[in-house]
Amino acid sequence: MAEVLVPAAPLPVAPTGRRASGWYGMVFLIATEGNTTDFQFIEAEILTLATKFNILEIAYDRTFAGELVRNLGDEGIAMV
Repeated sequence: MAEVLVPAAPLPVAPTGRRASGWYGMVFLIATEGNTTDFQFIEAEILTLATKFNILEIAYDRTFAGELVRNLGDEGIAMV
């Protein structure tokens, strides 16, 4: 299972030139409020999923996710 969380604005544009807005509401693409990454929302979503699934590891962007990585690591989730 994979989930992708993206800011709602601006809507991403696929290489085909079509906006990804048709994917919103589907399980694998979740739009968060605003135009920046909402790390608190992402952290809460991951912790909720961890109560339902055995999460083996989570890949992340090392550039911006420092606090998220520390918090989830403290919760015992493997971050790679």
